[in-house]
Amino acid sequence: MKQQEIVEYAEKINDRRMALLTKRNTDYSEQDVDNGLSNFHDVSTIAKILGINIKASEVAMVQGILKMVRDANKKRLGELPTTEVRSDNSVDFHNYFDLSALCELEERRRDTNIDVDRAYKLVSDDYEDVQNNFIGNNSEV
Repeated sequence: MKQQEIVEYAEKINDRRMALLTKRNTDYSEQDVDNGLSNFHDVSTIAKILGINIKASEVAMVQGILKMVRDANKKRLGELPTTEVRSDNSVDFHNYFDLSALCELEERRRDTNIDVDRAYKLVSDDYEDVQNNFIGNNSEV
């Protein structure tokens, strides 16, 4: 695939991701709450009541992992990445990963009382580490 094709694909998928995130924004919280990520915090709170220590950022990451597992199952069944289910998995995974980073940004700001720019840098560094080391450029599902 040529560089230009990669860039064009990335632009299309990013446009699709943002359209979906905008459309489903209220799925992540009640419409009139102050925190647009409240569902992840709610799941974290319920899990803690059950004795499971998980942060909101980790809840969002687990959602993304479920999408990866679903995609791996579809791939094993021979479905191409262009099918609706696999394409949706890709979009959803990326959005959950971004939502996880946003939850972590909130957590770090709250836990360390650091300013927004510094917290964002910390989350960005983690995002790049995961992207480069966990996902990798040549990984196969």
